[in-house]
Amino acid sequence: MIVFVFLNPTTVGRHKRSKNEQKSAVAKQLISSHMPYMVQTNTRASNSFKQNRSIMTFKSYLTFIVLILILQSCGDGTATQEKGFNKSLENMNGVYVSEGYESRDDGTDWMAITVIPINETQAQVNIRSRVDNDKAATCTYASLATAKENNILEALLPENKSVLFAFSNKEVTISNGANTEVSFLQSFCMEGKSIAGSYSKLSEPLDDAQLLEGGFVKKLSMKDITFKIQASSAGSSNPLTIIPSGLTGSNQKVVTEIKGFIVDAQIADLNNDSWPELLLFIDLGKNKKTGTVLAYTTTGGKTMSLIEYPNTFDLKKAGDGYMGQDKFDIKGNKLVQEFPIHTPDGKLTGKTRQVWYEFVHENNSQFFEVDKVTDN
Repeated sequence: MIVFVFLNPTTVGRHKRSKNEQKSAVAKQLISSHMPYMVQTNTRASNSFKQNRSIMTFKSYLTFIVLILILQSCGDGTATQEKGFNKSLENMNGVYVSEGYESRDDGTDWMAITVIPINETQAQVNIRSRVDNDKAATCTYASLATAKENNILEALLPENKSVLFAFSNKEVTISNGANTEVSFLQSFCMEGKSIAGSYSKLSEPLDDAQLLEGGFVKKLSMKDITFKIQASSAGSSNPLTIIPSGLTGSNQKVVTEIKGFIVDAQIADLNNDSWPELLLFIDLGKNKKTGTVLAYTTTGGKTMSLIEYPNTFDLKKAGDGYMGQDKFDIKGNKLVQEFPIHTPDGKLTGKTRQVWYEFVHENNSQFFEVDKVTDN
């Protein structure tokens, strides 16, 4: 069945109006045009009710349904905007490469950016760089980014830093956000490189044979001492390399295997001796995403040595209700671990615990000791 609804053009189209005003006008036109019919139908029904009851009921219901559908479509335009917004995210979806990609067969260094929308307003952004022929990865980066106006994604990072990804004409340009210095974009790279710049969108499949499969790269400095950190994240156990410079004793690089993958790395003076400690925050990669910390101190600025970090499950008070989902940070000269508290049967209580650790150095031992525990 095809239903035609004819509208008076002077009612709908004479003046230029918004979509919502037009829809309201259509609804009013339907009401006014069908009221005489409905009254007439009811009058006839009083004379021959049985003959016309089915016709009256069907047409009245049909009119009512059409009217409801039109009224429901009258809104503030939000749905239309969201569809357009999603369309914008879909347009950002893809792989973008730096200028060196075209000459990669000649040994040129290059990077690739992958943008994958994951919901209505966010996308996962990953940056990988060339690592073949025993070359260390120049830059790596991974974070969620939230869609803003004008085809821009913004990634909010610790210490109120942010990275902007601006999309236009099949290109993405990376720059520093508000309250973020340009040099911050170098912290994801080695050799003085930066992730800042413009990258072109690929129309053909990416040749990723030269790329690092996931991973973490960061450079941290304090008091002329620098650490270059590089780790893979491809498996349940991954190689880690730390290259120090500026130490007066030994700058021998640390090469080891870690369980899980590095989420972040920070540097701070935790024992007020004017020399830095290096802390690597690690996700062990289990279902509950339990975390741990791999930490080093630089005694007198001479050499690196390990700091022991406790297993949270073994902590009597601090470990009660712990089931992973850790977040780590440095506040002042304290290491702070934060996680949601669970009931004994594994349900969330709605509360969050912060465990504050103090760096202790005594009797040739170096370890983190619980300083205080707070629940919120």
